This record gives sequence, structure tokens and C-alpha cells, in this order.
Amino acid sequence: MPGFVRSSVGALIVALVIYFGTQSVFLGVVTLLLVGFVSEIIQRFRARRIAARLVRWELDSILVRIRRLRDVNPGLTGDFLLPTAEWARQRPALARSRSFNRVVAAYREVDRVNDQWAWRKDRATGGIAADLKGDGLDELEATVDDASDALGRFVP
Repeated sequence: MPGFVRSSVGALIVALVIYFGTQSVFLGVVTLLLVGFVSEIIQRFRARRIAARLVRWELDSILVRIRRLRDVNPGLTGDFLLPTAEWARQRPALARSRSFNRVVAAYREVDRVNDQWAWRKDRATGGIAADLKGDGLDELEATVDDASDALGRFVP
């Protein structure tokens, strides 16, 4: 099958050269390459923008949960952990962005806090609560806020 495709494309190019001339076919091929290149750039930008929007939404959700722990109740019920699902799904789309390192730093902090809470839950016999000073929620909030701001250049 690939041989058939190559020979068909070759025959098409020969027919175009004969009918339109070498210069016209060359300009047409260059135009198609440029259009394809620009189209690829636009598609990558859109994918990165969508990924940034979803991860930023998750980071904002983390900030809301931290504030709720501080302002309402530091109790951690059930399997209360900070979300990381969108980051896991969208990481490849953001890997080449300038804000990637700042987002990675934020999610490392999220993982650190989640690990502390999971360990505390495994060791506890009853309910557990967030240690508002000892869990490093101030550092977590600062890095998450910084990452959200970094992603803000993609999201209006």
C-alpha cells in the first residue's frame, strides 16, 4: 500500500508540473507547507490554552479548599485530599510552556501536603484535622497562587 501511495503522489506531482509548470507547482507546494505549519502552531496553542485553563481551574479549587480549611473547619473528612487529576491529564500539553516549572513546584507542594494527610489518616483511630501551621499550608497557598498566575497568560 505505501508503494501505491508514493507512486500515486509522484504521478500527481508529475501531472501538475506538466500542466502548470515547475514554478507554479513549487509555489503551490511551498504554500501548502506554510499553511500546514501555521495550522500546526495554532492547534498546539489551542491545546495548550485548554490545558492551562483546566489546570488553572484545579489550582483555584485547591486555593478554595485551603481557605475553607482555615476559615470554616480544619477537619479532614473521609478521603479529603487536594485534587491533582487535571494536572495528571494535562501535563504533556503544558510541558513546553514557560510556566511549567512553576506549576510543577505547586503540584509538588500539593503532593507533599496530600502525603502528610494520608499518613495522618492511616495512623489515626478517629477523625483527623489539618495542622494549619505545621502542614505548610502557607507555602502551599503561595506556590499554588504563583502557578495559577503563571497560567493566567494563557487564560483570559
